[in-house]
Amino acid sequence: MTAERADAAALMRAAFALHQAGSLPQAELLYRKIIGQQPHNHDALYLLGLIESARGNAAQALALIADAIRHNGRDPAFHKSLGDILYQSARWAEAAACYEAALQLETAPLEPRLAPMLANLAAVYRHQGRIDAAVARFREAVSLAPGEADILSSYLFTLNFSTRLSPAEIFAEHLRYGRLFPAPARHAQGADAARRIRLGYVSPDYNHHAVAYFIEPVLAQHDPAGFDVSCYYLQAREDDATARLKALSPRWIECAALTDDQLAARIEADRIDILVDLAGHTAGNRLAVFARKPAPIQATWLGYLNTSGMDAMDYRLTDRHADPSGISEQVHTEKLVRLPDSQWCYRHPGPTPPVSALPALAAGAVCFGSFNKFQKLSGYLLGVWADMLLQVPGAKLLVVGVQPEEQPRLAEFFATRGIGAGKLEMHDRMPLEDFRAMHRRVDIALDAHPYSGATTTCDSLWMGVPTLTLAGASSISRSSASLLQTLGLAGWIARTPAEFIGLARRHAGDLQQLARLRGELRDRMAGSPLMDAPRFTRNLESAYRDMWRAHCGAQAGL
Repeated sequence: MTAERADAAALMRAAFALHQAGSLPQAELLYRKIIGQQPHNHDALYLLGLIESARGNAAQALALIADAIRHNGRDPAFHKSLGDILYQSARWAEAAACYEAALQLETAPLEPRLAPMLANLAAVYRHQGRIDAAVARFREAVSLAPGEADILSSYLFTLNFSTRLSPAEIFAEHLRYGRLFPAPARHAQGADAARRIRLGYVSPDYNHHAVAYFIEPVLAQHDPAGFDVSCYYLQAREDDATARLKALSPRWIECAALTDDQLAARIEADRIDILVDLAGHTAGNRLAVFARKPAPIQATWLGYLNTSGMDAMDYRLTDRHADPSGISEQVHTEKLVRLPDSQWCYRHPGPTPPVSALPALAAGAVCFGSFNKFQKLSGYLLGVWADMLLQVPGAKLLVVGVQPEEQPRLAEFFATRGIGAGKLEMHDRMPLEDFRAMHRRVDIALDAHPYSGATTTCDSLWMGVPTLTLAGASSISRSSASLLQTLGLAGWIARTPAEFIGLARRHAGDLQQLARLRGELRDRMAGSPLMDAPRFTRNLESAYRDMWRAHCGAQAGL
């Protein structure tokens, strides 16, 4: 070994020791010194890339780790780390390629340490709309690490996008989550049914997120005489939506740095009577805290329209349209509480452009539009849309939210079914102002299936664009149907593909009626229970009070 190489090796050992000890600035100096001496030192490039990634410098991290791969493309860790950074940047196709390369370079059989990467690859496939592949990879990850709650939770979330599984099969998988945790403790927290209730909302989504749309009007309307409200925020990220929610919350608790045990202890110390989960099995959830039963009554609402699978979760808030009586009970561990009007209370998203004239009046034919996330557009649903386009004269389809690398695949899907490029227009994700403006070009919005829309549907309706939905067998496939029923728009809800196509033909064939509906939708929404925050909140509080009375009655009967 030359003196230069020996010096570099000694520097690398020192740098790596500093890196492991958390002394990143000192480690960085040594890594850069090594690279100055040996520009092709792939280990130094890679480790420096990890430091830049930890600092949030994605572009620098990507460049460094890509350079490391150019000099040594045989290390699976390099590809895996590059995939992680691309994943955080929502560059799905590139992330998938990195993870797949890392798996190909692994010489040993799949083992538990690979479960997180398999789960990330599965999540990438989900974002790409490749649901069958996502489910398969998640099952591999879960089999390798059956006790990893976060991986299992992500798998359960993904199952809701599948058209191949029945509600009973999806429920059976959710029960696996509940079995990860021991039986929860039971609380005896007073028996005064009339006293002020200490209410806690737990969410990672107190920011620019769909959940914020629906919880903000409730926080603004809660009766302080009857309810002492606390909001537990699970993230460090803050924006103007966070500031509004924080201003509306009597007690705001930052929880990002707390472990599950610490957060459960904090909630218990706060003596919360009813603890409400607003995330379910979505990203950033802390269902493991609920498994510890820090409050005597626990409910899930809003963020996830399915069961938690946990005995520790007592209730799920819903409505009779999303969960008709006698249908959903057998696929829930929770008792279903059906709010009288709807499970949704919508706050329109600030200043919005006026509703435009119906574009089809000028074009002579309708433009259908899709505004849901691309991952929600199942192959089954796209096939229904293709058949619909062939049967509605002159119709076109505008799809928003398709990344450029996915657009050729979608175009090919429609082309093989006889839908030429002239009938299909695709757009990448876009700024919110442009996204809303795009509604001015659409006559009829098409809902997702089997994972139906909620915020997206509300936004379309607010812009005067009625939504056509294909309601399925699960509550998660009936969220738009719930919204439409609440607005008296049952004629926009189909139960079968044939009915969906028939409704599309009927509505597209009556442009005058479609124009009238477009002109009245915003006022109809504003005057409906969907936007009557005081009414909704009183109904919600009544449900909470009933839960509390039942608990107090049970305590009194002990």
